[in-house]
Amino acid sequence: KNATAMMPGQMELDSLMIRLLVAKGQLREASEYFDSHMASTLPSDPVVRVQMMRSLSDLGRDEEALALAEAAFLERPGDLETATDLIRIRSKLGQTEGLQETIQSLDLSSAADHLKAVSLAKELVTGGHYQPAHRLLEAVQKQDAGHPDALLALAELLILEGFGEAAQSALNDGQFAEDDPRRLALTARLHVLRGELAQARVVLSAIPGAKEDIDLILLDGRLLESATAFDLAEQCYQTGLSRHRDNVKLTCALARLYQQTGHYAQSMALCENVFRQDPRSQQAWLIWCESCLESGQSVEAVSRVSDALGRCLDGGEDARFLHNMAGYLSVCTGNHSAA
Repeated sequence: KNATAMMPGQMELDSLMIRLLVAKGQLREASEYFDSHMASTLPSDPVVRVQMMRSLSDLGRDEEALALAEAAFLERPGDLETATDLIRIRSKLGQTEGLQETIQSLDLSSAADHLKAVSLAKELVTGGHYQPAHRLLEAVQKQDAGHPDALLALAELLILEGFGEAAQSALNDGQFAEDDPRRLALTARLHVLRGELAQARVVLSAIPGAKEDIDLILLDGRLLESATAFDLAEQCYQTGLSRHRDNVKLTCALARLYQQTGHYAQSMALCENVFRQDPRSQQAWLIWCESCLESGQSVEAVSRVSDALGRCLDGGEDARFLHNMAGYLSVCTGNHSAA
C-alpha cells in the first residue's frame, strides 16, 4: 500500500495489490482498487494488456478478461503464453467450443513448450476441465508420442474419468521402470479404482518418500478411511501435517474426517485454520457448513455465509459458490422459499 501511494501508476504494483486483497478475501475492495487505479489505462501496450487481463481474472471478472486475452492471442497466434491465459479464462467460463481451435494452433516445437503444455493440462484437470486437458496432451503427443510427462498426465486424467484399462495402457506406453515412483503412485490409484485397497497400500509402501509426498499421504489416508480404520487415518493426516505444517489439503482432509466421525468442534477449528490462510477455500466452507448443520449450529452457518456473500462481487465465482451454499443451507434447514 505504501509503495502504490509513493509510486502511483505502476501497473506491476497495482496488480500485486489486487492479488494481495484477493488472497485476503477482500474481493470487493480489490475490484474497487482496479476500477480506481487500472481501469482507465488504455491496454494498447501488450505488457499492460496482460497485467490488466490477469488482474481481472484474479477478480473473477472473466468476461472482461476474456476480451483482453483474445486480443493478445490475435496479436501472437500460436504463442503458448498468450494461449495459456486464453485457455484458462475460457475454461473458467465454460466456453469449451473455442478451445480446440486455440489448442490446434499452438506452436509446440520445443521440449520446453511440451513441459509447459503438460503443466497447463494438469492445471486444467485440477480445475475439472478434462476435455481441454485431453486436447492439450494430444497436441504434445503429436510432437512426441512417448513423452513421459504427457503419458503420466494422461494416465492420471483417465483414472479420474474411471477408465482404468486406458490408463494402464498409457503407463505401459511410457515404458517406465518398475520402481519409478510416478508409475507406482498411479498404479496404486489404479488399484483403488478397481477396489483393490490392500494391493494399493502395498504399492504405496514401496514408493520411496511416500510419507513426504502430500498427494500420497492423502491417498493413504483415504484408503484407511475406506477400510474404516479411522484412528489410523487420523494418525496419517496428523503425521502429514507435522511434516507439512498448515497444508490446506491435509488440513481439509483431517477436518472432513472429523466431520464424518462426529467430532464437529475439531472439524470446525481446522476449517478456521484454513480460512486464515485462504478465506476463499470452497472445500473448507463446505466442511464447515456441514459441521455446523450436523452439530445444530445452522443459524451461525447461515449468518456467516450471508456475511461472506456481502463481501463478494456479484456474478463472481466466489459469489456463485456462496449462493449455492446459501441455497443448500436453506434446504437443509427447511427454509425452501429462501432456497
